[in-house]
Amino acid sequence: GKIHLEVIKCDKLPNMDSGGNFGIKTDAFASLVYEDCFVQTDVISNCLSPRWMPWSQRAFVFNMMHTSSQLFIAVFDSDDTPLNDHDLCGRVSIDLCNFMPDTVYTLDYNLFPTAKSSPRDAKYGTITIRLRLELADEKTLVLSNMKPP
Repeated sequence: GKIHLEVIKCDKLPNMDSGGNFGIKTDAFASLVYEDCFVQTDVISNCLSPRWMPWSQRAFVFNMMHTSSQLFIAVFDSDDTPLNDHDLCGRVSIDLCNFMPDTVYTLDYNLFPTAKSSPRDAKYGTITIRLRLELADEKTLVLSNMKPP
């Protein structure tokens, strides 16, 4: 199967560049990890509520080997330092088991500082994604969950 995913926007991200010059804000980008794949959006500079336009790097297609795999999304503040020590704005883990194939979902998620169960408020911002699962053979994909990864 395949997962079609677009990162649409973030809202109310924390300002990770507040220690710098006046007026400098978070330079946001999203990193996505699914199974053995890692991708990133373009960086949107100086914006606490970035929008990724259709002509930017925001859409991705992942090959799905196991329907029980989690999708991990993290939003970072890009830092142009020699070590590229990007600051984490927030992250979310998405369980794809509950989504129906061939249905387009537009989803809003709160971002959190950790994957652990800690205070779960939205002070780390939100992310909006568009998601569609494409399954050629549901039976084979479901049976793949019974094999070890």
